Amino acid sequence: MLRLLCRNDGEWQAARMRLTPGTSLLMQYHLLLPRSQGEGIFLRYALQLSDSLVNYLLAESPHPTVLEQLLQGASPAPPPLLRFWQPLGTPPVTRQGGTPVTPESGLAQTGLVLPAALMQHLQTLCDRIQLQSQVDRVWGFQGDVPQGVMVVLSGAAGTGKTTAVRAIAQTLQLPIAIVDLAQVALADQEKLLQEILHQSPVLLLIKSAQFWLGRTPLVSAAQFQHFWCQRQLQSGLTFLSVRYIQMVKWQWRQQVYQTLEFPIPDLAARLQLWQQAIPTPTPLDPNIDWRVLAEQWPISGGEIRAIARSAAFYAAAESPHTKLGMQHLLQAGAQAQHPPRKSTPRRSTCG
Repeated sequence: MLRLLCRNDGEWQAARMRLTPGTSLLMQYHLLLPRSQGEGIFLRYALQLSDSLVNYLLAESPHPTVLEQLLQGASPAPPPLLRFWQPLGTPPVTRQGGTPVTPESGLAQTGLVLPAALMQHLQTLCDRIQLQSQVDRVWGFQGDVPQGVMVVLSGAAGTGKTTAVRAIAQTLQLPIAIVDLAQVALADQEKLLQEILHQSPVLLLIKSAQFWLGRTPLVSAAQFQHFWCQRQLQSGLTFLSVRYIQMVKWQWRQQVYQTLEFPIPDLAARLQLWQQAIPTPTPLDPNIDWRVLAEQWPISGGEIRAIARSAAFYAAAESPHTKLGMQHLLQAGAQAQHPPRKSTPRRSTCG
């Protein structure tokens, strides 16, 4: 657009030189506006200049104070309420006993560690997206039945709710729209509903969903019912994450497609999570006793990953050539207020 407004190549080059250094700032102050949006990828946005900025760029002798006045007269744009997480191109390779292993097929290839029944439910949700074209269009099941699926995920922090949704995105190779309602101001709750419906993401994760599904919601029942119906009309998965299922009103629990509970991992799962918590490039002491770690700390996968990362800092602080060892993991666990047990029996007392 700017190129067409310029009278010659000299004006075009001058305008480009003035615009390039402050592009992000200009967008923040509504002087550079998105005309349309891609699928959460900034490089796909089509942009247009505000009228006031066009006048500045095409002036015979533009003065820096004019641009300063434009910035002072504009208010910065608020941060986006909805953010997108883009999956990697290939699934991660996990570590078992210090050596890499070949990933499995399906959802298991992401290294997700959950009870078998829960994994099967999640795989079925993946299948609803992957196989929809075959079932609805080829086999003729498409009709007036709502296509969108609403799923409640319940479980303590670190039990894998967000990790599971990211694993689904990894398997489907689709971006996830993620929002935490606890971090959205009250005045922006209704705006967020509209933004989600406008973006229409195939995969949507709403954290702290009790602020919409609970007994004292931050949006009216009519507003959320409209949102609910619109999401069901679109093919996709909407995940509503809460700490306890009791936080969700019975009215909504009856309407969701599925409620999936994420438990604290048992001994076998913790053993696998410990072995996966150390990235493959990390220099690792082969004498680490993973079973001892799994037995003495009945903690979530999120806590295991946090301890492993802290242990890596302890090892790196000693020397660039230090291998991450058992002593570093025990030190990090104690720092995280998970002191080791006095004895380390080989049998588990956890379910």
